[in-house]
Amino acid sequence: MKPSLMLAKKITQSELKEWNQRTWENHFIEPKIDGERFVRLRNGEWVSRQGKPKYNVQKICKAIDSVKKFKGYIIDGELFGGDWSDTISAAHTHHDTGIQLEYRVFDVVHADKADQPLTLRKEYLNELVEEAHNICKMVVAVPSSVVSCYSDFMHEYQRYLANGCDGAIIKVRNGSYELKRSSLWLKVKPYFEMDCKIVGFNEGEKRLIGTLGSIEVKIPIDGGKWSTLTTSVGTGIDDSNRDLIWKNRKKLNGVLAEIRYRKISEKDRLIEPRLVKIRTDLL
Repeated sequence: MKPSLMLAKKITQSELKEWNQRTWENHFIEPKIDGERFVRLRNGEWVSRQGKPKYNVQKICKAIDSVKKFKGYIIDGELFGGDWSDTISAAHTHHDTGIQLEYRVFDVVHADKADQPLTLRKEYLNELVEEAHNICKMVVAVPSSVVSCYSDFMHEYQRYLANGCDGAIIKVRNGSYELKRSSLWLKVKPYFEMDCKIVGFNEGEKRLIGTLGSIEVKIPIDGGKWSTLTTSVGTGIDDSNRDLIWKNRKKLNGVLAEIRYRKISEKDRLIEPRLVKIRTDLL
């Protein structure tokens, strides 16, 4: 079962440009780690965002669990192994891959006092990490800072991206820890767009049986060729267009589709793809 966690809502840079100094100073900004969410629940169980166990994390968990003062607290953070593929390889594999995982902690929450402000939870975090880091150097704190304007934020944001981060998280300093997607945490990520070739169609599941679940696309690579592997794109499509694409799938095979994505993997697949539009008069 998936654990209940606090999740961030998206915000655009155009919205952030409207913030005044007071609004900025009421928030912390943090790097958004391009890793895998890993949390200790109040019962002491360590699980991923999907509720699954992770591997090669024994030393990390043991170091944090040894800090008795925070027994029963929720510990929230990201596993990080250098890049996304290395993180997944190490955290999903039973044997030792040789990849050293860090655990980057960004929140420590009293299980019965989730309404405590983030400023206080930051104090818990620093105390926990200081003790656990002495036992296991892979336990570190996610840094946070306060800025006074959009230009200062962008300076930090660009620095995060240059250091391989996924973007930025903006958190209300006195905000509570809400077990849902909350506007108290806001995420900013860079996105790009690319014309890709549609090469397949997948029927949906559950309520989408009998209509489109996702399209399969290939991305352009050097020399006017197309990637050998495909990316499944199932978001950005409303129900009426799902039906229309499904009915016209034979005609749409080979047509170009504009896809928004966050980055391209080493295997020429799009990360976080979303359909913007299909370049045809059929729709």
